[in-house]
Amino acid sequence: MRFEISKVLDAIEGRVCTDPQLARAVLDLAEIIRYQDLDGGRPASSLRLGMVIDALARSLEEDSVPVYAVVHRGMLSDADLTSNERMVVRRWADDGLVEVLDNPGDRMLEVADLLGLPVLSRVRFDGLRGRFPWLVEQPGRVLAPVPGAGGPVFIAHVGGGHTPVSGPPSPAGAKLLSREWRCPESGCTLFGGAGGGGAFADLAGSTARRPGSRRRRCATACPPAPGTVRGCGTPGPGHAVRFSRYASVA
Repeated sequence: MRFEISKVLDAIEGRVCTDPQLARAVLDLAEIIRYQDLDGGRPASSLRLGMVIDALARSLEEDSVPVYAVVHRGMLSDADLTSNERMVVRRWADDGLVEVLDNPGDRMLEVADLLGLPVLSRVRFDGLRGRFPWLVEQPGRVLAPVPGAGGPVFIAHVGGGHTPVSGPPSPAGAKLLSREWRCPESGCTLFGGAGGGGAFADLAGSTARRPGSRRRRCATACPPAPGTVRGCGTPGPGHAVRFSRYASVA
């Protein structure tokens, strides 16, 4: 049984990312794993993330849909998860596949606003509608995963629909997505260069490139403002650095 669970977690690993070019929705992992009514199982289970991702794939009628997962750092030592689950989530964090923060706050909505992604959550967000008007103005932007006959289904907070809807990136998000970012910390799991081997280390590669070659676009939504980043991939509490910014890519 444990072997089978490990195989499922390995499959889920291929569906989480911090790449804005690939992510199709954003969610809070610490919230999703506690939707006990989805399977009637343990108080917390990372397998519920796979159930929600599968529901998203069915809703969008696509075979594979990566999600951008925000993770509270406390989840890395959550006693309600099995030791194997904690190990897997820590591996995701070390590999830069999820964004780990000491206090995520409204980071999930910030990412959704930057990238125009739908949000998968049961939280009402009543106090944040002024900052993020699309919470009430765009039906389908926020959907609650709820139990269904064949697995989880979605119900939109506004309009009552069942299909996730994307919106345009915010002006700040459009600006971030048109630029390249490089972390001076070689061990950064997102943008580590100089042999750091980070998940997006190719963004910090040598400037001596072939004529006509192009750098990849921004590979994470973590910079909240041009020139700075909160929650960079480098291990350690409160790590925040100033990035070197490459020129825009057409």
